[in-house]
Amino acid sequence: MVMWGAVRMWEVQQTLQPTAQFVPQQYSSSSSTESPDSTAAEHAEFLQAVEAAMHAQIQRHSPHSLSICLWGLARLGYKPSKGFTCDALSAVQPQLSTAAKPADLAVLLHSLAAIGFLPGREWLTAHGVALRRVCQRLSVRQVSNVLWAHGRLGVGPADGAVLQKLMEQMYYGMQGANARDLANSLWGLAAIGAHPERRWMSIFGAQAEAQIHGFSPQEVANLLWAYATLNHKPPHMLLVALWEGVGIGSLGSSSGSVTGHVTSGITTARLSAFKPQELSVLVWALAKLRAVPGKEWWEQFLQASFHKMTQQSPQGLSNIIWALSELGLQPPPAWLYHWAAATRGALSLMNPVDLGQVASALQSPVLEPLQLPKLESLLLDVLDRLATVELQSGAYSRAAVDRLMRMTAADAAADSISNDTDSSNGRAVLQEIVWQQ
Repeated sequence: MVMWGAVRMWEVQQTLQPTAQFVPQQYSSSSSTESPDSTAAEHAEFLQAVEAAMHAQIQRHSPHSLSICLWGLARLGYKPSKGFTCDALSAVQPQLSTAAKPADLAVLLHSLAAIGFLPGREWLTAHGVALRRVCQRLSVRQVSNVLWAHGRLGVGPADGAVLQKLMEQMYYGMQGANARDLANSLWGLAAIGAHPERRWMSIFGAQAEAQIHGFSPQEVANLLWAYATLNHKPPHMLLVALWEGVGIGSLGSSSGSVTGHVTSGITTARLSAFKPQELSVLVWALAKLRAVPGKEWWEQFLQASFHKMTQQSPQGLSNIIWALSELGLQPPPAWLYHWAAATRGALSLMNPVDLGQVASALQSPVLEPLQLPKLESLLLDVLDRLATVELQSGAYSRAAVDRLMRMTAADAAADSISNDTDSSNGRAVLQEIVWQQ
């Protein structure tokens, strides 16, 4: 309870000053100097002493007390040692099916995901058995937290029946879900490769539309990423509401289908509120959903992404240029030169899939006709880097590179898989082009 009280005191302190709220989601980050990460660094010695004290009484922990401790550490941005976490989980494992309350099970898994610790299969199985027993007593928020945690950890419940029960619980309680619950739930399901039934997605879409004004930029990116990853087109009116709800613009289509154009509409300059990775995820999702931005949205994206280009991850740079080529959008030379400079500096950090996406985009009918010297030079460097990777691992043959160069947009869409990327505060699971030998 001391840890719970300390965290609550810290949270109250944060409400007295204009700092960003800490949300341990898949790619959240805070620029505030008072973020949990900086708090953990400032009080590292104290938190290490707290961990040591808890470790000394490890056998006295219950699922409830451990959930509070891990929740507190996660909220403060502190990652306990692997030895402590393993010992603590082993100590409470026999109690999961007998002494753990529904909230304890949800908070335990959510906290483990927030600190980036993947439990062993035996523990996850025991947790799933306990969760199945109390699933109908979980609140919508708790179900959302469990689904998000599984997505963050990259594994679904060991028992498929547990996942079905979680989805049923969310389905029947959907009207009580807020924007964050919805975004986290669908993101978690998409991250573990679960595909809800059409009726589930229909109810979900209706509730998301009802909660549209509650979505933050990150949650908008998460939601569209999840729809795109599931290869499920959102209801047209949900897209309209999403764009208007966050002040980005409106989505229209002369054909009345989801595939259409993001028109200028009532666009206001809000894309600047998106973080670098949120921008790359957003445009990637639009490319997968075949929703082509209109002029005003496009101009805002160019401005927002230009100013945050050097903050993009290597994968983000790759995703952006791939998405623009897929959408048939041609940035001005100044933007492309800025992107090329940032990409050239990140080439050594790009994996083969990132490099392949860049090469494919630079060879696309959208960018190749420009014949910009800096892009042509970058393409040669990308291919040289691919050759180096081939020599180092032998995993990527020249035939695979040639095949990628000939790949059409339809082929690329059909040949996509999910790929994990880590950031300092979490993980986003993004889909990329598959390389086939």
